[in-house]
Amino acid sequence: RVFLRVGNHVIGTTSSDAKAAHLKSIGCDRVINYNTENVDEALKKEYPNGVDLVFETVGGDLFRSIVDNVAVKGRVILFGYISGYHGAEDTFAVSELVPKLLFKSASLRGFISGHYRDQFHPHMQRLLKLINEKKLVPGIDPVKFEGLESIPSAIDYMYARKNIVKLTGTI
Repeated sequence: RVFLRVGNHVIGTTSSDAKAAHLKSIGCDRVINYNTENVDEALKKEYPNGVDLVFETVGGDLFRSIVDNVAVKGRVILFGYISGYHGAEDTFAVSELVPKLLFKSASLRGFISGHYRDQFHPHMQRLLKLINEKKLVPGIDPVKFEGLESIPSAIDYMYARKNIVKLTGTI
C-alpha cells in the first residue's frame, strides 16, 4: 500500500482468488495468483525489461520466477520463505542463483526486522501517522485468535492459507 501511495506500478502475487480480490481492492496494478497463473510467463510477457524491486516472502518456484525476471540492476528483498517452513525440498540451488543475479548486476538482500530495532520506533510512528490520517489502512483478517492456547490454531490457519491479510490475537 505504501508503494501505491507514491505512484509505483505494483504487482501483487498471491495464492488464492480471495486474496487476489483483496489486492485489487487496494489498488494493485497487476495481480498474479501463482496457483492458477504461470508467474514466469506473465512477468516475461508483461514486463520484458524485468521488475526493478521485489519483496519476496514465498520462496520455492515463485522465488525462481522472481530471480529470472528481476531487471538489470534490480533488487530482491527476501523477508520470508514460507514454502520452506514445512521442510519442503528446495529445488533452487545457490549455484543457479548467483549467475542469474550477477549477469544482471542485480542484488538479493535478506531482511529480518529484529536487525533494525534501532529504526523501528521512528518508522512505526510514521506508519501510525498515516493510519491515523486514513492515508494507509492496515489489512486485518476478520478471524480473531484469543489466548496463548490459540497460537497453534493461528499458525495452522496461516499454513492453510486461509488468512487474506494479517492475523491478530489477544492474550
